[in-house]
Amino acid sequence: MSDVVSGFVPRMLLDPDIGLFQADERVFTAMLDVWQAQMLARGLPSQTIKQRYQLLERFQRFTGEFPWQWRPADIDEFLADLRSGEKPISLRILRSYSNAVAMFCSFLTHPGHGWGEFCERTFGDILSRICFEWNMPRHTTDDAVPARKRSFTKAELQRLFDYMDDPVDQEYAAGSKRAPPVTRLGGVQSLLRLRASPA
Repeated sequence: MSDVVSGFVPRMLLDPDIGLFQADERVFTAMLDVWQAQMLARGLPSQTIKQRYQLLERFQRFTGEFPWQWRPADIDEFLADLRSGEKPISLRILRSYSNAVAMFCSFLTHPGHGWGEFCERTFGDILSRICFEWNMPRHTTDDAVPARKRSFTKAELQRLFDYMDDPVDQEYAAGSKRAPPVTRLGGVQSLLRLRASPA
């Protein structure tokens, strides 16, 4: 087993002398457990791991099937359901969910883990990836951040700096001794402070 990487099929599932009662559920739980162990080893926050674990359980309940039976249409229906309900989830959360499912499938289909061969031998079906560029939400800067929290555009920044430069220019034009401190302290705010202070 020297060519096997972390996340491989647990030995108890490989032992031919051990029968698998409720094999589907036990194998799925083992898959989630070794994925969880891998995420812990990578140093991911426990809350992130817990949310991903619960999401995969939720996805499995939604489909009524297990990873070796999942198809791209399953993730399409799952995400569409989450976006079309009474309280549709945001694009950010939708992206997070699809990424978690994609990472889980990528983890399982890695040849070094042995899950593909195990599922083919045990269930007669193979694991496959179900999340692709064409069925996952795209990341764009416009939808990633609500408008009230977005970054300034270049034009808005230019207007802000022009506005802050005006008091400095006025002080210099008037030959005021306040011009250097206004320049150093940042334009408008410092000018207001200087004007408010006694002469």
